[in-house]
Amino acid sequence: MRYIEFDEENGTVHFHFYIKKNGECIEKYVSGLKEEAHYAIDYAGHNEFQLISGDKDYLLVRHLNVDADGKETELVGLFGAGNNVDPKHEEEFRNAVRERGIPEENIQNFIDNDDCPEE
Repeated sequence: MRYIEFDEENGTVHFHFYIKKNGECIEKYVSGLKEEAHYAIDYAGHNEFQLISGDKDYLLVRHLNVDADGKETELVGLFGAGNNVDPKHEEEFRNAVRERGIPEENIQNFIDNDDCPEE
């Protein structure tokens, strides 16, 4: 993830990120529209992206993906402004993971293996 930009005036959210396919970094730009308490995004199925908490240094989010076959995948994400996470935000993240019944062994840290281009 390179940036997430919320535009409250227009009710949109914009993402810039990379995915890896066969070891190659592929740049992606995705946008979504605000619907009630979440943002709706069409990417690899239908997505609902909801802000749990955040400020200028971090975002804690809930993300629900429903793929083309109807399979639902729920994620909790913690995004930081740099490569370090404040321990209080990490604890809030772990609490959100537990509240949703997501096993802690499913937590993935992408900071340590992100070798795609920086901005």
